[in-house]
Amino acid sequence: MDGTLGPDGPKVVVLKIQSRNSLSLEVYDAAAEGLTLMARLPLYETRDGFVLVQGNATNLALTDVDKDGTFEIVAPTYDEQMVPRLNIFRYNPHTKSFDRATAPEGFEP
Repeated sequence: MDGTLGPDGPKVVVLKIQSRNSLSLEVYDAAAEGLTLMARLPLYETRDGFVLVQGNATNLALTDVDKDGTFEIVAPTYDEQMVPRLNIFRYNPHTKSFDRATAPEGFEP
């Protein structure tokens, strides 16, 4: 999945990586000169999940969770007891890193 996180960027490509015992996200800066790894974000559950975003089922999305004009990365998962988890990561332009966030009250993708 790719997109621009906010009005001032950055443009990113996000991959959800599943290995034998883990799930993680890799976020790449998609600048004109090519892809550069920005972050590897661990997802603490091991089972992939899906969420509906604008009527489409997806296992990874860029959406404006908190309606502030910038996109967050949304990656649904299930834990070992099949309890769903909604992993949300917000880009911090000051530290150029991603912070784990929680959905605001009443959030629906």
